[in-house]
Amino acid sequence: MLSMSHSQAYQEFLTLLKKFNDDFSSFNDEIDIKAVQKQFQPIKIFFQQQIVGLATQQLDEAIATRWQSLQTELYREFRLLDTDILFLASSRQAKTKMQRLKSVSDRLERIIGYCSAIIALLGLEIGD
Repeated sequence: MLSMSHSQAYQEFLTLLKKFNDDFSSFNDEIDIKAVQKQFQPIKIFFQQQIVGLATQQLDEAIATRWQSLQTELYREFRLLDTDILFLASSRQAKTKMQRLKSVSDRLERIIGYCSAIIALLGLEIGD
């Protein structure tokens, strides 16, 4: 079983993601990419320090496989989000910038979904 601190790490990560998503949703083609990058940096650090290193050793075997799958997808999507933000920073034309904004927004939604699924999965195990 994962400790409560692991569950709390995902909860904190989800809170950071939702705040960033809410703030990001208010942007338009006049986006201040420096502000976005500055706001994203602590989320990236939290992810690297608190989420990436979590392992399956403490999980029941039935849950471990599902958790590993979700964790892998979460990691992949988060790396792609980082890349999307870099692409957003390099976009110059309004149409391209709007496409990049949509891409970042969609990716954030998927990451939030994976994080929520992990929390639900861990909640089932913690509640057992």
